[in-house]
Amino acid sequence: MAAGIVLIAFFLWTEARSDHASFDVSLFRNRGYAVSLAAVSLSFFAMSGITFSLPFYLQILRGYSTLAAGLCFLPFALGQLIAAPRSAAMVKRFGYRPVMTVGLVFVAVSMFMLARVPMDAPLWALLVVFFLFGFGMGNVIAPGSTVMQNVLPLARAGAGSAVQNTVRQVAGALGVAIVGTVLATQYAANLTSVLDKVPSTFPDEAKQAATESVIAADQILNQALAQGAPAAVIDPLRAGAYEAFLSAAHVTSYISLVVVVIAALLVAFLLPQITPPERGDRAVGAPKDPADALVREEIEHYSEEAAEEYGLPGKPGPEA
Repeated sequence: MAAGIVLIAFFLWTEARSDHASFDVSLFRNRGYAVSLAAVSLSFFAMSGITFSLPFYLQILRGYSTLAAGLCFLPFALGQLIAAPRSAAMVKRFGYRPVMTVGLVFVAVSMFMLARVPMDAPLWALLVVFFLFGFGMGNVIAPGSTVMQNVLPLARAGAGSAVQNTVRQVAGALGVAIVGTVLATQYAANLTSVLDKVPSTFPDEAKQAATESVIAADQILNQALAQGAPAAVIDPLRAGAYEAFLSAAHVTSYISLVVVVIAALLVAFLLPQITPPERGDRAVGAPKDPADALVREEIEHYSEEAAEEYGLPGKPGPEA
């Protein structure tokens, strides 16, 4: 993992000095673009990490089938479907910064709830948390992606879209890698006290395999039960293994919570004040920020830039 991070840093350093870069590092000098991309990418980091651990909780600890566990994520999708299309109207009324900050607060609250979820939490409560998670993400990703495109000149919009997609995917992969590593390490550490209670007749190889994942521990205990081990011995061990995993999952949820809080602080304090563009209308009042001034200028000259970019006949701008 450390080697991968070093390679990413070396790649960025190389691209910044290349005269034919495939990854436009200079885009990060635009504060509106950089802050929005950071917020969206950190949200993807947290989301990928959480969605990596939740299926284990639902299928192993709670005993849901694969289909039932998958259906539990529908409220997450529903929250996004409700929030994302309506985020534009919210941005028009309140601005990008408040909408994205509140969205990240929703995500942070859902992370905190997941960090406290017990083994026997009511299903309806889990579904509400998943809905809040998706609702928050819908108010972050859609406005954030819009900001990233609006603050760039038309000629660099394609590069900006490619960079944001790449960074977002890398953040998601890092979320799975880092959260997965912490989850496995913490689970193995928590399981030590449980293994100390295992009868001496239990093979050492089985004990070692049980530390690798809660799935392996569950399978080993099922095999021991099938081979005649008393349920009075197996059931407490299974409960201990489940508790060890749940405690480790809580740690990863707190890590994701910290990441989301950082994203919220970045947006709340560093995202420029940008007036949402409206088709056919001039912005009223002076620009709120240099980035806002850039967006207004791009809107005014969009027709000319589009004509030049795509080889279309010239069209007069709004000032004509």
